[in-house]
Amino acid sequence: MPRTCGGWNRPALPAGAAPRTIIRILVVDDAIAAMTRVRDLLLLEPDVHVHGSRDAAEATELIESASFDVILVDIDTWD
Repeated sequence: MPRTCGGWNRPALPAGAAPRTIIRILVVDDAIAAMTRVRDLLLLEPDVHVHGSRDAAEATELIESASFDVILVDIDTWD
């Protein structure tokens, strides 16, 4: 099983819709069920793009290679 949970997006805007600001969020949690629940709640909001990581090393790589507006971390994952 891959460590990453990848990125989850809301559906694309309809043709002709005005562009909107996207909020990029990283969720770091070694518990898949918790990460999935947080993702599902976040994706209820419009204009959200969520990435997930299951460990600190992978989260660090993501942080260094991408720009996030919000990072949510299960502190026990960051050992």
